[in-house]
Amino acid sequence: MAQNKFRHENQVKAGPALWWLLIGGLVGVAALYYVQLKNNIHASGARVKSLEKELADLVTQDEVVRAKIALLSSRAVLQKRLDEGFIRLAPITDDRLVRLEPAGSGVRGGRGELRAVSNREQAP
Repeated sequence: MAQNKFRHENQVKAGPALWWLLIGGLVGVAALYYVQLKNNIHASGARVKSLEKELADLVTQDEVVRAKIALLSSRAVLQKRLDEGFIRLAPITDDRLVRLEPAGSGVRGGRGELRAVSNREQAP
């Protein structure tokens, strides 16, 4: 019987095909990883943008509150409240005074401790 001389000509070479399949798989995995990283960057950017907006809103609220505190603690407003009777002032008595001295000042040991002070104890 005559041998077919083209029998070995049409075989698929498995080595180079597997090599290119492996390279294609690695490129595909790298592309998916790149897309995931870009999505994470986009999500982080959106989160940062929302936090920056929230911070700007809080700064604005803080400025409004500080202005309101300054307005309500002004002398004119406090005097008006006092005249209306909304607030009441009492004189400060000597037994309620406390003086703070800086540490190491040399006065009475200089330990920077709190002491009750009245005008009666001061020497002329």
